Amino acid sequence: MLQKPHIPRQNNTVNHFEAIENYQKQALSKNQSGVFKRKYLNSHLALYDVVFSLHQFLSHKEKIGVIRRGSSVCESLISQFLKQQIPIQYKDDKQNTFEYIESIDRETNFVIWASENEVTGENIFSDKDCLEIHTKLSAKRIFSIQIMLPSRSLNHDEIFKNQYAVVVDAADLFNRKKSSVYFSEKLKAPSLIGPLQYLEIDGPQEKIDRRIWPDRKLFSFPKVSGFAVKQVLLQSTTLSATDLFAPAELPSWITESWKNWWLDSSQSEYLRGLLVVSQKCFQQVADLDLKIAEIAKQLEIKSNWPNK
Repeated sequence: MLQKPHIPRQNNTVNHFEAIENYQKQALSKNQSGVFKRKYLNSHLALYDVVFSLHQFLSHKEKIGVIRRGSSVCESLISQFLKQQIPIQYKDDKQNTFEYIESIDRETNFVIWASENEVTGENIFSDKDCLEIHTKLSAKRIFSIQIMLPSRSLNHDEIFKNQYAVVVDAADLFNRKKSSVYFSEKLKAPSLIGPLQYLEIDGPQEKIDRRIWPDRKLFSFPKVSGFAVKQVLLQSTTLSATDLFAPAELPSWITESWKNWWLDSSQSEYLRGLLVVSQKCFQQVADLDLKIAEIAKQLEIKSNWPNK
């Protein structure tokens, strides 16, 4: 039986992280042969650590690939790539994904791509396409780094038949907890920033509940603000603000940058009227769909100029 290592509470964070990582490797390799796991405080740290450790470890392979769709996590790293003058091979919006994979240099280090849109939760690639992307990149000995929402199921047995597959189990709108990275023994690059973290050890049975899919519902209001609907919902129900998301509550300088990875976000009226609601809310409030529709209707009436 696998024993959880005893780690005293002290400032020796290097040993602390190494003990966690070794423990997670033991736990996962016992159940899913050849699949390892690292844990991070958030998805940004997770992806940063994976890509820059790979780029440093395989320094002879300078080029990288980026598919700019679905994830702000990947977008946040592009400025770092540019500052370090790392050659980036972007996928053109009009280019087929598999044509892009065929076109990139075999000396490419890795390709980063997201399988879902982090705001709407919609699939960008089907399960079959995800597997094919991993397969084609692995055949070229290029690490295939998939950013995946935690609510989507993952078939480890199929995905990790491809030794160059890496999956970043990213946090999303309703799950901002620790992030996990799954990989095979082919990824030998040591962690760069992992030792700087202080994490509590979670048992090997800890899993994200993936039974609810999709994990959210989208509402789009052409004449009222999604943020206004959210505010009324919070005032009139016991729902938590962390289970509701409205892009209109964010400053424009943030949402304007989304167009780099989400084309629909360039439509300002769409973003203004968008409200994303976690499925948990529908379990807490009866007839929530009707309540949301009624709130939007009342807000629209109040916003109209009175007739003279």
